This record gives sequence, structure tokens and C-alpha cells, in this order.
Amino acid sequence: MDATTKQAKEMKDAGSTYRAIGDFFGVSANCARGLVAKAEREAHRVPAWTDGLSVRAANALKSAGFDSKDSVREKADGFSPSAYPNFGPKSIDEVRKWLGLPPKDMTAAIERAIRLLEKHGYTVLGPNA
Repeated sequence: MDATTKQAKEMKDAGSTYRAIGDFFGVSANCARGLVAKAEREAHRVPAWTDGLSVRAANALKSAGFDSKDSVREKADGFSPSAYPNFGPKSIDEVRKWLGLPPKDMTAAIERAIRLLEKHGYTVLGPNA
């Protein structure tokens, strides 16, 4: 809960009207009512195991069959762009950061891919070409 939402809730609990809360924050009474309602929702929210991840990464993990942070941690080293649908390098790095792990170095994988392409006759240009 952010500081504004928390303070609005504290003011309402102390007996302030929505108009007084709105005047304090420089917003309308209706906006103040929304701040207090948000604080009340957040106070009763049950934390999800995917908290801290983007919606995209959380949905991709759930689609891949994961149901807890521990189950993701067990497979963290096996994450690769082709291992799970909708998981590219950015998502993998986001999940590794969420788990407290360093980003996976993609350099080796890129070099292997370049060698494979060159082996099959393709010319691979550098990033500044």
C-alpha cells in the first residue's frame, strides 16, 4: 500500500470526511473515497505466489503448470526460450531476478546459434552491420 492510500485510510479511520481527505490531498471527495476503498481492498488481499512478477510472466508460469515459487525455483536452471511457451530471454531474466538469481548469460547460447547458422551456410552479420 502506498503512503497516500495508507494516510487516506488512517484519516478516514480517525473520523475525517471524504471531503476533508480530498482537500488534504488536493483531490475531489470522490477521489478520496476511491483512495480509502483501495486501501480497504489491499488490506484484505491475500498475497499471490506470483507477487512481484509482471502479469505476463505470472500467466506464462501458470500456463506452464507451475503452482508455487518453490516449483519455479526447482526448474530455474532449465528455463530457456524454447523450454516453455511465451518465455523469451526477458521473461527468463525477470523470473530469475524474482527468484534472487543472477540473469542467465545468453552469450553462449547466441554463439552456439551463430555457429549452427554458419555451419548451414548462412552469413550472420554483427549488430552494427
